[in-house]
Amino acid sequence: MCKRTVFSALFILVFMFCISTGAGAQQQKAAAAPQQDYKSYLVIKGGIFYPRGDLDDLKVGFNGEFAYGYRFHPNGAVEFSTGYFQTSDTYREIYNGVGASAKAEVSAIPLTVAIKGIIPIDKQWDVYGLAGGGAYFVHGKLRATAAGFGSASLSDNTTVAGGFLGAGTSYNITKEIFLGLEAKYLWTGTAKLSKVVNGTNIDADFKIEGLFGTLNLGYRF
Repeated sequence: MCKRTVFSALFILVFMFCISTGAGAQQQKAAAAPQQDYKSYLVIKGGIFYPRGDLDDLKVGFNGEFAYGYRFHPNGAVEFSTGYFQTSDTYREIYNGVGASAKAEVSAIPLTVAIKGIIPIDKQWDVYGLAGGGAYFVHGKLRATAAGFGSASLSDNTTVAGGFLGAGTSYNITKEIFLGLEAKYLWTGTAKLSKVVNGTNIDADFKIEGLFGTLNLGYRF
């Protein structure tokens, strides 16, 4: 099964989840007192980026996000987000008796919007699914060094579109303050980086794909 088919199936499931929860909205509204006013909220998210696909040789990196959301219904919210994530690794080996090393770094600043389908469990707990996407401003850097032969590097920026699916839960400490856990999986288009070094074109093409896990702290207002 191709990635596009998996993504489409998961996307449909998320929206089926949103629709199915709407039928019980009136009963759930009474049990979800902290969300009755459909308030705006701010969330700070911090955690990891676990790269897969084209970047699966790189290490687990940092992910941080800042989001503004509006809960327009007990079972629905829209969330706008930006942040920063990165991954990198260094490779060393001996080739024909010459020591060589290469360091690869990939980072991105996302600008995204997501729709959340929410199930209030009681006054303290919510669980949710989300689907979204947006633009990813990507920076890539590769530096290769061979002993006695010097070094060469590639550094470039590009912008790609991407989409994600995820799920999470939140716990209401007070009516205004909540903690949460969230996981989501990202797919993007192909990032194309290029640079001319000593008259030679150096290119790097890759898709950003991977799992994000965050601990969230939010405030409603």
